[in-house]
Amino acid sequence: MAILALGKAMRMRVVGEGVETAEQLRFLKHHGCKAFQGYYYSVPTPTPAITYNEPEDAEPEVIAKT
Repeated sequence: MAILALGKAMRMRVVGEGVETAEQLRFLKHHGCKAFQGYYYSVPTPTPAITYNEPEDAEPEVIAKT
């Protein structure tokens, strides 16, 4: 919870990493985390299989890991 509070205080986007269960996801959501990754969503995926189209005028984001 301290990392989530620190990220919020610094106006950073915090990503919950290593989410493997619905219970972990509920905990993070309850404490204000809005971005997640982990086996709960997907097994590791090779880079060539991932596509992401970011708008050309997008500002870079600072992401703190939990």
